[in-house]
Amino acid sequence: MKIKTVRGALRAVQRKIVAGHAETVTYSSELDKTYGLLATDKAWYITRLLREDDYVDFGGLFPELAKQIGWTRGVRLARQGLSAAIGATRKLPRHGTASSILVFVDEHGRFLQIGPATLMGFCEYMGLTTGRGNSWYAFPTIILSPVFGSERDTDERAALQRASLISQVNSTEADEDTRKEYFVDAVVQLGQPDNQAVLDSPVSAGVPTTSFDQFDFAGDGAVLSVLSEINRNLTRIRELLEKTSSK
Repeated sequence: MKIKTVRGALRAVQRKIVAGHAETVTYSSELDKTYGLLATDKAWYITRLLREDDYVDFGGLFPELAKQIGWTRGVRLARQGLSAAIGATRKLPRHGTASSILVFVDEHGRFLQIGPATLMGFCEYMGLTTGRGNSWYAFPTIILSPVFGSERDTDERAALQRASLISQVNSTEADEDTRKEYFVDAVVQLGQPDNQAVLDSPVSAGVPTTSFDQFDFAGDGAVLSVLSEINRNLTRIRELLEKTSSK
């Protein structure tokens, strides 16, 4: 049975969370026709229903970047819509972790996740905006990590493996102002090709936090913090590559 509504997406996420008995759901609400918000005693889950018309040809919009990673399927989101969904978490009582997770639920019940501010920071830093007034974000689907038992398909795994190899052999002397030079590194870092999909278990049914979660809109200036963290991670990648090439 297809998931066609935000309410259905929220219920699907809630079932996955409750199944592990690791978190207690404290709040659930539909924000609009595409976003919902679910809170537990540990985190906020911004739920985004992913319909077929949300997918775009990333290669057509950003051909050079798509060529770098060998991947053309993308997702398009309204910048204002994502910002409003993140802002809605500020109206709820703060949790001890104050972490937030963006969970995409497609019509076939596949679950994909990323930190909401991480996604915004990635799109802003890489210039992945499109449409009139740059009102849309467009990004490759492979930066989203499967969760709740969902898995990557063969093509996605192959693309991330290729990107990982490309990242390792890319020049380490690129101009730091040339964002596209680090696009592959960022995709590999976000996609984490070596990690397996997270499975439900009695110990933990929730989405594991990442190094970016502490920056996910705990307050003003979060996007700048995310961008700084991305820069620091890419710097560490370049330093590692330089050390490897010098051996």
